[in-house]
Amino acid sequence: MTDREQGREHPNPAERGRAATSGGSGGRTGGPRRGEGPVRESLQRRPSFRESSARETFDRESSDREPSDRELSGREAAGGRGRNRKKNRPAFWAGMTALLMLAVYLVTDGSTAGMEDVRSNGIGRGLSAGVQLASADSSAGLAPRDFDLKMKAGITSARVLVWDFAAEDGDVVTIKVNGTAVSENVGIFHKPVAVDVPVPCRIEVVGVKDGGGGITYGIKIPGAVSGSAYFNAAPVGSANTYTLTGQ
Repeated sequence: MTDREQGREHPNPAERGRAATSGGSGGRTGGPRRGEGPVRESLQRRPSFRESSARETFDRESSDREPSDRELSGREAAGGRGRNRKKNRPAFWAGMTALLMLAVYLVTDGSTAGMEDVRSNGIGRGLSAGVQLASADSSAGLAPRDFDLKMKAGITSARVLVWDFAAEDGDVVTIKVNGTAVSENVGIFHKPVAVDVPVPCRIEVVGVKDGGGGITYGIKIPGAVSGSAYFNAAPVGSANTYTLTGQ
């Protein structure tokens, strides 16, 4: 064997060291080091800070632009309720009108309010104290009358209400109870004058002064069984009598 061939098989120690070193390191570089694989994968999967910020900004803008299904359903429900309220308004007012008419009917109890309805007997069934029936005393056409009134059970005193149901023209009356004047020279107006009396008793309304067209007045005594108002005429110097009896 020649010296050249021996040199190929057995290189010098320095070359063998370099070869071993390069081979070892090449082996390590060629394959992944321990722990390098998972670290690289995690780095590849993790988004950068800029990408995360951009994604969050986009999500916020999308949520601001597009309302959620819950918001849409809430708006639709609110709109539906508003439309239903508008549709129900006519029915509501119709119901209120019907209730008002029923209340008026129950309060008046089918009462009459015209002068022609009370002219024949002087009785206004269910009419309230202070009601106005005529524009002038001369148009009333009432004749003087006396009345007997039965009071409800258990009533021992009552309040007499007297007013001018026509024009306030200065009529003056005196009210007596059991022959004694309790209110003298009382001017009567649309607002009722109140006088307290015992039950039973005898009430007289005496005409004192005629303001023009005759002295006409209305009288009502709450607690009477009839619940009616009475309309009368009292010429000067004459009286109308109301006899109250208990039960």
